This record gives sequence, C-alpha cells and structure tokens, in this order.
Amino acid sequence: MDLIKFYSMKSLRQLFFTIFSFLLLLSSYAGDNHILKLKSGTEDLTILESSSILNDQFENLKTDYVIIQFYKVPTRAQKNKLSTNGITLLEYLPNFSFLATYNQPSNIEVGKLNIRSIVEYKKKYKLV
Repeated sequence: MDLIKFYSMKSLRQLFFTIFSFLLLLSSYAGDNHILKLKSGTEDLTILESSSILNDQFENLKTDYVIIQFYKVPTRAQKNKLSTNGITLLEYLPNFSFLATYNQPSNIEVGKLNIRSIVEYKKKYKLV
C-alpha cells in the first residue's frame, strides 16, 4: 500500500512539474508575439497610442510601403474598414503584421482599426 502511495505521489509531482514547465514556456513565448521577425533580423516595433490619428502616421515617409502591425490578425470586416480608410494590405508577415500601401489615409484613430504599430518599409528588410 505504501508503495502505491509513493508511485502516486511521484506521478502527481511529475504532472505538476510538466504543467508548470509548459506554462512557463508559454508565458515566455507570449512576450514575443509582437516582435517582427524578418530575414534581415528582428524589429521591436513602437506601440502607437490608440488615440493617434492614422493620417499623421504617414507624414514624412519616404516610401509608399509600410509595415502595419495589429494587435490581432484583422478580420475581413476590419480589412474592408482599412481599405475604406486608405490602407491596402498586400502581404501577411509574421506576428500580426502586413506589408501595406496607403493612399490618402483618413483621420480615424488607429485604435479603431486594431493597429498597434506603423513603420516605414526599408530596403534592408527582407521578407520571410
């Protein structure tokens, strides 16, 4: 009987250790969800204030291409809303990001479009 209790406790400890290890691994990975990973390296993108105006993000850009990162992958309805507001998504990139073009972006707040970050596309970036 004591032998059965010993093996039960050992199995229980192994189960808790496995669950704990999995949760630890999961939490360490969760922090990297918004780091943009490209062939040229990684970019930690600056978070925009949700009240930032979309049109203001495109002033002083030297290219027609941008990388837009979202808090989560946009739905079809959100993509239509982006298009209505002057943004065309071209290609999906890792971690909730898209290569995009813009044409007369509106004055809507970026928070209403699920946008986390907008950066100018640079030639040094190599898409995965």
